[in-house]
Amino acid sequence: GATQRLRITSTGEVNIGGNYTQTTDKFQVTGNAKIDGNLNVTGALTYEDVTNIDSVGIITAQAGIHVVGTASSVGIGTSAPIVKLHVVGDSKIEGAATFNNDLTISKSDGTTNLTVETAIASGRDALIKIRGARTTCNTCDIAMLQFDNKTNSAYTMAQISAQDPAGNHTAGKGKLVFRTATGGSLSDQMIINE
Repeated sequence: GATQRLRITSTGEVNIGGNYTQTTDKFQVTGNAKIDGNLNVTGALTYEDVTNIDSVGIITAQAGIHVVGTASSVGIGTSAPIVKLHVVGDSKIEGAATFNNDLTISKSDGTTNLTVETAIASGRDALIKIRGARTTCNTCDIAMLQFDNKTNSAYTMAQISAQDPAGNHTAGKGKLVFRTATGGSLSDQMIINE
């Protein structure tokens, strides 16, 4: 006898390759499918198994890209992401980036570099800003640079601290405190007052 391959239900559902009685989805394919051309999805596009996508080409996401599920992780260059976004290889961001938590730059070999630069012919300055927020403390470290020795016996070697000597953020005053370590303890070595 004939083998059923396709069914169109009385309510308009199209089922191909099996599950011919389902009426939840308007179009369902049981088995592999191939589209040679563009696919326009005006609703949500859901992948049940995002670990086995060979290529997605170019995606234009009108309302952003959302990853949901029990893992909720995206791996680029890796099939085993260990954080929300795990990129193995170089990456580039053209535009501003904001981090609402700590940022760690780690490298297993060679010297770790943080470079802040402008374009060669831009005629612009390069600036690093360290912003703290204290309003009524004249001995507190408001903004700091800290130099640590990361070994099995890690310790802080030196600090440069910016303080508000007036303890009044409306006075617009500042001083710098330079500290170095002896026996693992930091002590003030030089102070530049307002």
